[in-house]
Amino acid sequence: MDHDECQHYIDPVSSRLRKLTEANRSLAEIESLDDLFPRGHGSCQGGDGCRSLPILAPLQNEVHNSLGNVNQEMHALMSEEGFFATMVMSRYWPRTGKVHIARAGHQYPLWVMNNGFQELSNIHGIPIGIDFGAEYEKAEFVLSPGETILLVTDGITEAENEKGELFGNDRLTDYFKLATGPPWAQGLLEKIDSWRGDAVMNDDLTILELWREPQG
Repeated sequence: MDHDECQHYIDPVSSRLRKLTEANRSLAEIESLDDLFPRGHGSCQGGDGCRSLPILAPLQNEVHNSLGNVNQEMHALMSEEGFFATMVMSRYWPRTGKVHIARAGHQYPLWVMNNGFQELSNIHGIPIGIDFGAEYEKAEFVLSPGETILLVTDGITEAENEKGELFGNDRLTDYFKLATGPPWAQGLLEKIDSWRGDAVMNDDLTILELWREPQG
């Protein structure tokens, strides 16, 4: 893969999505996650979303059009079996910090900057497999040096401790205020694990992180 540009998506049912080759013949799986990220610009931490993460080889289509192709290819199978999948797809140019993101019902991406974060809640799109003709939006922006995009599963904010309390956005905000990054993902997972105590993990915890190196 050309390290001037990298593309990824994360979804919770990736084992169901191995039939995507017919939707976009540029789709391929990379054997190691080490092949996914330009060195020092990204990582995937956590559970099932990393272990079975399908990787997009260089795409012929824009990310929102590729989501549409995935949706159309998977719609018949998913609608027959009565399930759907959420997904977020991104393309990143590390040298310039340019990012393209499209979203299909997945958790909002988190833009981390100045030891705080904001949800990119203006990226709309319904989950994969619901509507054959669904259309998806593409958001375009540029990361400044030191800024990060986190693509997460909902198990991050919905992690529960022994008292049944949710980790939530307030604790997530506190983490970014006190922690040092990028990268942030591994430290966040360790924070959640410590806070959870002996409680059984109630959902998958996966974070895919893209960052632009700080200046100086």
